[in-house]
Amino acid sequence: MRRSVTTTVAGSVLLLCTVLATVPPVLTPEPYWPHGLKLLIAGLGGAGLVVAVWPHLRRPAAMVAAVLAAQLAGLGTVGIRDMFNAQGAGLPGLAPHEVATRVALAAILALVGTVALCVAVALLWREAERGWQAWRPRRARLVVIGLAIVVLSAAPGLVSGSGAERLTGAGQGLLAFGLPWGGGLIAAAWFGPRVRTAAAGTVLASAAAALLSVLGLFVSYG
Repeated sequence: MRRSVTTTVAGSVLLLCTVLATVPPVLTPEPYWPHGLKLLIAGLGGAGLVVAVWPHLRRPAAMVAAVLAAQLAGLGTVGIRDMFNAQGAGLPGLAPHEVATRVALAAILALVGTVALCVAVALLWREAERGWQAWRPRRARLVVIGLAIVVLSAAPGLVSGSGAERLTGAGQGLLAFGLPWGGGLIAAAWFGPRVRTAAAGTVLASAAAALLSVLGLFVSYG
């Protein structure tokens, strides 16, 4: 398939978003960001490269980019909230301007992830050839699994704490994991086997990266 200008530009934008997404973790010391964040950014860059160079794989690559970009946007949003909460609690060792810098870096990650997500969704979209039948998912079980992931990601926050803490805890789980993973699988239910495989593989890889991040944090503080 001949590379189109639109596909090449979209891949280039995803690569640019990848470069910009590396700024927050580079300028912000650990353990403010999860250890697996850099793996997510690298995955987004790989997907952007595939879109730009191999247009016949653009849809599976766009699904990979969409899942990872949604997670980056969620982590950036959660980072903003965490830093404001820490500032309100009197975060030790950080001057006000340092707190402001970290908030700005988290906002950059959230914005870059959102832009990359929009580009990926635009690549995935196409006019349905099956008419109104296109509203029916090709793999309904992916919708069920995705909804289960969304619910399970919010459950820990809802059962711990009280009042506003429950809502913020549930929102953090949804933004960082539930919506990117569950939403990716739900969206993939309407696509063909290559896109479905790309979505499932990305979710599994992202979950593995999150697990490694938790294990790394456990080792660091163990």
